[in-house]
Amino acid sequence: MDDDESNLENLRILLTTYCPGIEIVAEASTVVQAVSEIITKKPDLLFLDVEIKSSTGFDLLEQVENRNFHVIFVTAFDQYAIKALRFSAVDYLLKPISIEDLQTAINRAQQRMMQPHPFKELENLMNNMRKETHTPRIALPLSGSIEFVPVSNILRCVGESSYTTFHLKGGSKMIISKTLKEYEELLEEHNFLRVHKSHLVNLNHVKSFVKTADAHIVMDDGSTVTVSDMKKQEVLKRMSR
Repeated sequence: MDDDESNLENLRILLTTYCPGIEIVAEASTVVQAVSEIITKKPDLLFLDVEIKSSTGFDLLEQVENRNFHVIFVTAFDQYAIKALRFSAVDYLLKPISIEDLQTAINRAQQRMMQPHPFKELENLMNNMRKETHTPRIALPLSGSIEFVPVSNILRCVGESSYTTFHLKGGSKMIISKTLKEYEELLEEHNFLRVHKSHLVNLNHVKSFVKTADAHIVMDDGSTVTVSDMKKQEVLKRMSR
């Protein structure tokens, strides 16, 4: 769905030309029309623009009671929306849409349809977007599944090369094949701070900050995290809040 006819036409051409397994069952340019088409046509996959005139794609989804379909969002560069989509592992395409990105997103959606809980990413996104949600859940992709972990359960993240190890309350760990930099971007607004090149900590779980020459943080679980010289003042500032 898109409120710009040229964008709709462009996507239609790309789908019919380069994605032969896709059947277009409906198109819409308004929220009301889209909701009606979704209810009557019951699509398996929805291409949805983030911005729809004075509304958003998220607002549209709130009006659909049974979201038994996958969504690939389409957007111009919107930092807030993209971060929300990445946080919940929901697919998106940037305008102008490239053929390769479109095919990759469709293949990923088809693979997720075969999984036990195929629409969980979308439901998690919608829960996280609601203002009354106090405990957002971040999507952590494992081999063969995606785990949705409450941010409040994360103590710290340790980066090594292209992997990040999540240390959770209770002592469990999860190793994710993504860089620490990526999770720093996603978690910084949830009171996480990069205190060392290899460590990202949840400041809500810091027990104490030892300001000696070898400055370090003591976490709730008793673990210690080294604080780099460059980060000492920032840690002090954030902890004083």
